[in-house]
Amino acid sequence: MQELETRVGARLLHRTTRKVSLTPDGEILLERLRDLDQVKLADVQLTYATIKAPKDGTVVNVVGNVGQNAAPGRTILTMTDPSDLFVRVFVPETAIGQVSVGRQATVTADSSTTTFQGTVSFVSNQAEFTPNNIDTADQRTKLVFAVRVRVDDPSGTLKSGMPVDVQLS
Repeated sequence: MQELETRVGARLLHRTTRKVSLTPDGEILLERLRDLDQVKLADVQLTYATIKAPKDGTVVNVVGNVGQNAAPGRTILTMTDPSDLFVRVFVPETAIGQVSVGRQATVTADSSTTTFQGTVSFVSNQAEFTPNNIDTADQRTKLVFAVRVRVDDPSGTLKSGMPVDVQLS
């Protein structure tokens, strides 16, 4: 039985590997198809070498260099989204009870006379810069909570890393 299967398989293989003669037009068409396959392969390889940002933004810092390998998960550059600015402020423990998500804020910068409107978008539930031991009321006032304020700046005046003053309304 196995010998019969081997013979049938060999016959099928023999039939599928027969040489086919082409006309000159057929050879040209075959060559064009090969070229098209090479172009498609080059396109695929180019997409592997192309890095695209998930959204529009401004390049702040370039970490990698031309010709350097870019491994998955490795930082190549740092971008900011000018339409998604926020300020991180630290509110003392004594005033954190007055801050809540959705509260309005006014933001000013030394470099501009314009005031910008903002909204509290995050209030930390854990204190930061906590001393090792909190024994007295004086030490408890040293606790601060991180608060994130989203800022509206359609003019593009504010830049990432710029110092600003925030007044919570």
